[in-house]
Amino acid sequence: MTKRSIQNVLLINRTQTDGGFLVVRTRSSRMKRVEPLGLEYLAAILKRAGRHGTVLDEALDPDAVEDLPGTVARGSVDAVGFYTNDGITDTVVSDIKRLRAAGCELPILVGGPASSEPAPFLDAGADIAVIGEGEVTLLEVIQWLEGEREKITLRGVAWNEGGEVHFAPNQKLIEDLDTLPHPDRTHAGIWDYYDRWYPVARQPFTTAMMARGCPYRCTFCSSPFHWGKQVRTRSVESALDEMEYLVRERQARFVSFKDDIFGLKPNWLEAFCQGMIDRKIDLRWSCNFEPRSAQRDPERIVAMMRRAGCAAIVIGLQAVHPDTLREVSRRPSDPDYVDKLIQAGKRNGIMTVVELIFGLPKSTWDGDEMALSWAKQVKPHFAGIYSLIQIPGSPILQEYQHAEVSAHQENSQAREHARVASRKFHTDPRQLLEVARFVAKENPRWFLGIARDIPALLERVGVQLPA
Repeated sequence: MTKRSIQNVLLINRTQTDGGFLVVRTRSSRMKRVEPLGLEYLAAILKRAGRHGTVLDEALDPDAVEDLPGTVARGSVDAVGFYTNDGITDTVVSDIKRLRAAGCELPILVGGPASSEPAPFLDAGADIAVIGEGEVTLLEVIQWLEGEREKITLRGVAWNEGGEVHFAPNQKLIEDLDTLPHPDRTHAGIWDYYDRWYPVARQPFTTAMMARGCPYRCTFCSSPFHWGKQVRTRSVESALDEMEYLVRERQARFVSFKDDIFGLKPNWLEAFCQGMIDRKIDLRWSCNFEPRSAQRDPERIVAMMRRAGCAAIVIGLQAVHPDTLREVSRRPSDPDYVDKLIQAGKRNGIMTVVELIFGLPKSTWDGDEMALSWAKQVKPHFAGIYSLIQIPGSPILQEYQHAEVSAHQENSQAREHARVASRKFHTDPRQLLEVARFVAKENPRWFLGIARDIPALLERVGVQLPA
């Protein structure tokens, strides 16, 4: 590859197009727009290195992405980078082909979860696929592009050579997350992102990440492959400093934490909550929990989280039937722990959400109905019911490729079953009444803001509407 100076990298975030995710210019996209946190970290890393990363988010500027060859040609761009995942693989592949067909000779890089299977992107014309954490690897790839580094010394990348995909050794994980700069959010205004699915969410809305890595081995998940199995957590001081920064510089009122499992270390979680209270940081926030989070004393921990600003807890249960839970490397006792968390959350005025996956290995229609019945009995405020998505890097993808793992795994059937189950749960009159009372107490203004988005809300809970 020709040596060139790389000063400005265009970092492109495409919206989801499959698997029940949001699609730009749809009813659902008006309800939720979440910033591309990973690309914002890369932009910050480039800025600290004396370079520039321009984040182009399709949700904010769909016209610029639609005319991507023209956008690249008109801009002062030295390299192009795409975020990828399983929901946008085909879209990103198409974008790469469009750029190459238009005569774009700039280096094209891809990263994100789907880059763990890099062949489609490399075959389309990408030069490098970054696998795993990207902050260190991106700077090393730029050194190679500028002729300051040999390709053989690169780590955490794949490339196409002689018609074959070559994989470099894994990149070392970033041990101290405090060494990372705060994400560069300056590409967007403070009102550009929101999540109206959450009745407790407010604007200005933003996201943050406190830890990387997951010690669990859930077969449907690729997180350990992407972030590693070792849990690396930012210091409490670093976390609190960013919260103060978001309030001071971005006027944030709500933060959605994107950790796979927030507060996995109990002592860290308690110190973080106490710090939020002591520093009087005026923020509401939501987080993802694992079924056994706060298992030592859920009532006390959840109460402290509430005092620290926690407004919503999302718990990934995924299944209820013991055989299905064992098959995906979860524990048959998980539903009992989730029940306790939900009740503790509701007693403390925290919105509770349980996530379930239909179409898992060893599951049956009866098992999925069992999960729905459990949810209706336990009564979280909301239930995110999805069909299985085979994520690159997840163990389950290999099972699907090489074995018959379930009697009812047709994705279209599982997706329809999940839609019907969601409708049954959310349109139950008793459930509607409980949620209405909760929202009226916690954030009555949500009712006013949601009025024009009723069709999207109905679609979200599984009601089919005319196109």
